[in-house]
Amino acid sequence: MRLLSPSAVAPILVLAVLALGSCGGDDTQPEKGSAPTDTPSEEQTPEPVNFGVGEPVTAPGFVMTIKKVDESPQILVNETDYISGSPNARFTPRKPDDGGKFVILRTRIENKAQESFDLTCAFPIDIKVFNTESQQYDPIENLYEIKGNPECNDQLQPGFKDRMTYAFMVPETAKIVGALVDVGAVGNIESDPQIVALDESYKGTLSFD
Repeated sequence: MRLLSPSAVAPILVLAVLALGSCGGDDTQPEKGSAPTDTPSEEQTPEPVNFGVGEPVTAPGFVMTIKKVDESPQILVNETDYISGSPNARFTPRKPDDGGKFVILRTRIENKAQESFDLTCAFPIDIKVFNTESQQYDPIENLYEIKGNPECNDQLQPGFKDRMTYAFMVPETAKIVGALVDVGAVGNIESDPQIVALDESYKGTLSFD
C-alpha cells in the first residue's frame, strides 16, 4: 500500500475541518413553527353611569326620577271599556309570557318642554332597561292600562309633574341592572341616552354600540 507524505496529508485535514464547520447551525434562531409574540388588544371603554335610583334624570324637555324598582310575576291592568279613574273600572292581573317576568319602574316626571305631552300614548320619553348582557327591553304596550297611570291623551302641561309606571317583560332569569333614558317625541330633539343604575352592583361595566 502506498503511504501519503506529510505534505500531502496537511491540505486534506484543512478541508475536513472547514467542512465540519459549515454543517453547524445557529442556536439563536427560533424553532420553525413557533408562535409569534402576542400584542395586547385595546379594551372597549364602558359607558359611565350617570344617575341612580332616586336621582333626577335631566334630559331635553323633561326631568324623570325613578323612585322605585320592582320585579313581579304579574301587573294590574284595566281591560274594561271604562277609563281607569271611573268607579266602573276593574283591574285584573296580567301575567307575562311563559318564562318571563315583569320589571316595574315607578317614576315621577316633570314637563320642562315648551308644550304639553301625553305620557302614555305619544312617546315623549324613550326608556329601556338592560341586563348584564347589555340586552335592552322596551316597555309593554298600552301603558295607560296600568293602574295609576295617566289616561291616553291626558296632556301633562309645562311645569307640572305626574307619576308614571313603566312595565317591562323580560326573561325570568334576566338580571336587570340599568335603564337607558332619552328624549322621545318631544320637539324633534336628539340627545344621548342617560344611564341609570337600577342595581347597586352595576358600576358602568357594560358597553353599548
